[in-house]
Amino acid sequence: MFYHFSIDQGVFFTAFDMSGATRYRSLWEHQFKSCQGIVFVIDSSDRMRLVVVKDELELLLQHPDIANRRVPILFFANKMDCTDALSSVKIAAGLGLEKIKDKPWHISSSNALTGEGLQDGVQWMVHQIRECVASSKDNG
Repeated sequence: MFYHFSIDQGVFFTAFDMSGATRYRSLWEHQFKSCQGIVFVIDSSDRMRLVVVKDELELLLQHPDIANRRVPILFFANKMDCTDALSSVKIAAGLGLEKIKDKPWHISSSNALTGEGLQDGVQWMVHQIRECVASSKDNG
């Protein structure tokens, strides 16, 4: 799915819902070259799926269109209201996020049904993209 929307302060997003389904993952890399930020939505109550997310994240980070760029990565930890949800600390450990040194990353606890946490995550992404754009102008 394709979304185009505006955020406060003159920031416009074009988002592609690339789905985590296996049959769609091969489409992801077609967007890497032009992307300025990456968002993963994680079901924080599905411990088994975290292994799949980790594998896909590692592949993404190795891709030539991502590996040498400072692309911010936002993780929406969805379903944090569930009693069996993993904490942000456990998600970070499970994904090995401490190893990512060359890209800013952030976990935003969220609930897609109520919208809780979405604004915080989007504002973080806006800030990071602005920093990356400003940095590339300074260096270019």
